[in-house]
Amino acid sequence: MSDMAELDSFEAAVRGTGARYEQFDYPGNGHLFTDRTRPAEFDEQSAGLLFSRVLAFLDETGQG
Repeated sequence: MSDMAELDSFEAAVRGTGARYEQFDYPGNGHLFTDRTRPAEFDEQSAGLLFSRVLAFLDETGQG
């Protein structure tokens, strides 16, 4: 199964429960784009966007 097919299947399963689903894709070379000690992967703009989304989610769910 392709990565996209797996993501589509996961999204369908989550939405099937009635839960909200959001997916965000960030440009770059890897999963460690928030790690300043990995200059080949670090992306300051994407890291800032990710953290702002996490904080908004935590505020929205009462955990912020």
